[in-house]
Amino acid sequence: QTVIAAESPLGVALLDLESTAWFYEMDGRALRPGLKGSKVRFLATLWVTSCITVFVSGPDGRAFGVHLNSAFAMVSVRGRPDGGRWGSGLEMYSGEMQELFRGVDPSQLKISLVGGWKTADHSRTEELRACFPEDDSMWSFSGVVRKWVAEALPGAAMDVSLLNRFEGLTGFAGQEDQSRAVLEGQRFGVVALDSRTGYVVAQTKYVHDSA
Repeated sequence: QTVIAAESPLGVALLDLESTAWFYEMDGRALRPGLKGSKVRFLATLWVTSCITVFVSGPDGRAFGVHLNSAFAMVSVRGRPDGGRWGSGLEMYSGEMQELFRGVDPSQLKISLVGGWKTADHSRTEELRACFPEDDSMWSFSGVVRKWVAEALPGAAMDVSLLNRFEGLTGFAGQEDQSRAVLEGQRFGVVALDSRTGYVVAQTKYVHDSA
């Protein structure tokens, strides 16, 4: 497994708050090129376990990232208006992405989905089945995220090669079990998007950790 050494060019950039914009669980972040004095190039987040991080990159350095958990997605779809699909929570991030990439040809956008656990992906299937009885593609957390972002940015390419890469842990209790996830290699310690290239790097260790 590749490890981002703290002294490597990427490691230095990720540890430099002038080069990297960090966001955290239930948080979103946008990069807009051309801001005077800004040299931010990377979007990054930490500790991606059963959550899913969504990155979107464009051809001109615009980029967006959001770190979603299944509880938020479930609350959002349960609270959707009659005839609607997503509810205010996910719609808020849809609006932010659409505003950021306004005027960009959708075929020039790349969506990357990172994280998630196979064991947790269907933990809310019965609730989702009740919300979307005729659409079985929506009966998993990853299914909700995939369809939501595809509808928010129709025509954009989507990379799911880093989605649900881990089996996950049973009896996971949030922050209390983060150390167990680390020890068993069941989480991404850092996930970062290079806004200039659209390339995503994800690893189980954090930048400070030894190989």
